[in-house]
Order: sequence, then C-alpha cells, then structure tokens
Amino acid sequence: MFEDAEDIAGFFDSDDGFAVIAIYREGGTGDGVPLAVIPSRPDETVSIFDRKTSSRRNRFLIPKANVPNLKAGDTLEINGEILTVQGVPSLDQTGSLFSVEGH
Repeated sequence: MFEDAEDIAGFFDSDDGFAVIAIYREGGTGDGVPLAVIPSRPDETVSIFDRKTSSRRNRFLIPKANVPNLKAGDTLEINGEILTVQGVPSLDQTGSLFSVEGH
C-alpha cells in the first residue's frame, strides 16, 4: 500500500491529503489529542429475509505511531460526532497502520 513513512505522511496531511482531524480520547475520557485519520465509509450490503439492505460503517486508518495503544472503548471525535472504537483494531501488513471501526 505505502512504500515508506514519507508516502504515509502525505496521505495523512489534512490540508492536501485524504485525512480529517479527529480528537482521540483514550478510554473516551479527557481533553483528547488531535490526530489525522483517513475515513473510509464503505456500505455493506446484507440480506435480511431475502431483502437486501445497506449498512453504513465508519472505518478509519490511523498511523500506529500516533496511537500505539489504540483499543476498543477509545473514542474519535470528528466534526462534533463521537465514535467509539469497536472490537480489536487490526494492523496492515506493514504493522504501521491501524484499521478501526467506530460507532
């Protein structure tokens, strides 16, 4: 996906890249720390009683270097909306980016 740290940094530039600024709060408390995250909101199609419906998901890429202890229950505040990290964040193949889901 990325070749080096410089490639990653470019994507996480909130002015020119794909990132938005989120306020990260460990355990959902405290003043929080601003950090850049890349939102990815794929719609998931599910079948219920032979009817298809879309389920909106909030997924984010976050550099591990910025939040090395990211875990379920932490929160991200984006544009006034508070999203709680769900489940165990997964790392990409390089071990440098977390992929997380928030609700």
